Amino acid sequence: MRAARAAVDVEVVVAFLLALPCMALALRLGRGMGLVDRPGGIKIHRTPIPFTGGAGILVTLVAVGAYFGVSATVLAAAIAVWAVGFLDDIRHLSPAQKIIFEFVPLAVATSTVSSSFITILLLTTVAVVLLNAYAVLDGLDALAAGVMMFSLLPLAFVSGPAHLVAAITVGCSAAFLVFNMPPARLFLGNHGSLLLGLLMWVVVLRLSGEGALTMYLAAASICSVPLVNVAFVVARRIGEKRPVLGGDRAHLYDVLHRRLGLWSTVILSWTLSAVAGVIATELAR
Repeated sequence: MRAARAAVDVEVVVAFLLALPCMALALRLGRGMGLVDRPGGIKIHRTPIPFTGGAGILVTLVAVGAYFGVSATVLAAAIAVWAVGFLDDIRHLSPAQKIIFEFVPLAVATSTVSSSFITILLLTTVAVVLLNAYAVLDGLDALAAGVMMFSLLPLAFVSGPAHLVAAITVGCSAAFLVFNMPPARLFLGNHGSLLLGLLMWVVVLRLSGEGALTMYLAAASICSVPLVNVAFVVARRIGEKRPVLGGDRAHLYDVLHRRLGLWSTVILSWTLSAVAGVIATELAR
């Protein structure tokens, strides 16, 4: 256990230290190439912000993941999901198109734990829901990456099937937060939020692949914050007879933001994520 924890410490630190310059470069490239998210509509930021943070995460993931032994299948799926998100950032895919394009890389990632076509199909359908449940959290500064970091942080410091991906994801998320804390200088972009969503799914697979009830509960726990938010959104839109896949500022975190303010909403979300992560880690022991 001590050796495993020391190794995880190295993975978190290496990912963080490599991701920092990658984020700085992503910020400069975003500004230089005009890859910025402009305010207006449901977007509440006041100035154009580069949305290239996901590129910094991808570069770090591939480099650190390849060095520490993340499977080539997972890295390939990550690159493919990132590409879908980047295409959405520049071409604005419809929700249906995004789901269709997401399916194949998610199926590839899911194939690492099962060879049954039916099982892969069912699990990939669940993965699409989780991926987009996480992606729609990216609506406030420091929210999505903070939720990811605190959800996976406890798993990153214990031995187990999920610790490697969790550790690298925590390091990348922490480095991104340096640039995304309010007022944000850098956004994840859809390519970044989908990429982090994929990594959460890989962690879920590693946990649930153990086959024990406690592992299934652990997997559900780390996903609880994005799933509660998306359940709130779906229930509200159905109740108001509006399209389920539409965009608005009526997410649970938006409601909390209006009532509590930005920092209180973010800290509450981080705290709930940390609690969920600790529960998942205890269940996975």
